[in-house]
Amino acid sequence: MKIKGAIFDADGVILDSMEIWSKIGSKFLDSLEIKHDENIDEFLKTMTIPQAILYLKNEFKINFSEREIKNKIREIINKYYARNVKLKNGILNFLEVLKRNNIKMCVATANNYDTVENTFGKLDIKKYFLEIFSCEKMDCDKTSSKIFDIALDFLGVEKDNAVVFEDSLHAIKTVREANFFVIGMFDKCEKENWGEIKKLANYCFDNFVSAQEFFLANEFI
Repeated sequence: MKIKGAIFDADGVILDSMEIWSKIGSKFLDSLEIKHDENIDEFLKTMTIPQAILYLKNEFKINFSEREIKNKIREIINKYYARNVKLKNGILNFLEVLKRNNIKMCVATANNYDTVENTFGKLDIKKYFLEIFSCEKMDCDKTSSKIFDIALDFLGVEKDNAVVFEDSLHAIKTVREANFFVIGMFDKCEKENWGEIKKLANYCFDNFVSAQEFFLANEFI
């Protein structure tokens, strides 16, 4: 297989940022001084962002619209990203190798477009990607292959020559069902799903140092 295009998830793949997402429900409720069960974040983990917002609004009788809740969560996220988010191990060198080999790259993220773009700018990696596609802008989530299909069409390569890099189990299920070639990347927040991810993905790696070695050794690039 010769790769001509690559579609990357942002959080948990490029960015070491999943810690805030794994605690966002409790942090949001704490910001409003609302008492909650200590397992609330674990409960919300299986939900998409819109589902989690609706659950929080109804379960805790929050007197905000869903849009207002989303904006308040966004404020928490943006503060965290501005201070704490770094690149995952080995990703910068891997992106450089792909760029030198003229492989087209874009991002398909469930995160907010502006948050990802600003963070990429701060970390000086915007130059590697032709586009950032956001589920929020497309009114979809990663239980549907819509964002991946659009990203592939944008790159203008055949599906057989494209690879998707993902860390979350539900997204990997989606891309595999849509017959994409998918690489599962380890993130500690998906540790409990790592066994199932390894069964589903075409290949899996703990970090991009290992991924780069494998890609070069097997002439994927």
